[in-house]
Amino acid sequence: MTSKLSASATSKETIALRAKLELLPLVDLVAALKKLDQASKVGLNLNISNNSLLTHQVLHRYLNGVAPKFNREPESELLLIEMLSAMEVDEFNIYDLKDYAGRAALDGVLSSATTLNGYRDDFFGSQLITHIVQRATPVDYSDGKITELNPLLSATWLADIAMFKLLTNLGFPLTFRVENEIGAKKDSQPEFYQNYRAFMLERAHQSKVTSGKPSRPAL
Repeated sequence: MTSKLSASATSKETIALRAKLELLPLVDLVAALKKLDQASKVGLNLNISNNSLLTHQVLHRYLNGVAPKFNREPESELLLIEMLSAMEVDEFNIYDLKDYAGRAALDGVLSSATTLNGYRDDFFGSQLITHIVQRATPVDYSDGKITELNPLLSATWLADIAMFKLLTNLGFPLTFRVENEIGAKKDSQPEFYQNYRAFMLERAHQSKVTSGKPSRPAL
């Protein structure tokens, strides 16, 4: 990150703009962001206030019920996606930016969505997660590659089958640690384990239909 870009994050103009935007309802915020030039968006993206990036702060407010009168409906989730899209810039990938605690946008959304989803496949937050994963720089979660926690392992710990299915379909790997945790769920969380088996069998079937070749499901 160049010093010029970093300086734009702490300019008086950026600080004043963020303070103004933070007061807007989500619909108005999205409209305002779409009107900003690239330079203003760069400064806003890099500005950290109260240890948080603007995009992270907005996601937290609306995903965790801090914002009043916010309905967790598909239309509301699409507005949050519009907010993120409106903040995208050419200079860097906003989905890779991390706050002071080292958390990227996906980390906060995963945490919030896990507590909200009700184990439905179309849970609130699933579209957001898909949007972010498809745009963030891929992370290799293979065993021994990095110290960061594979989100699929977290979903398994929580026996969150809806999140597990979504992350698997998005390409998060069934590592050795994940498979070990799944095995442990056979007795401690039999419903999750049975749902997992059904899901993997269905994936294997779909793979066979698509490729025309037999495939062996992971059980």
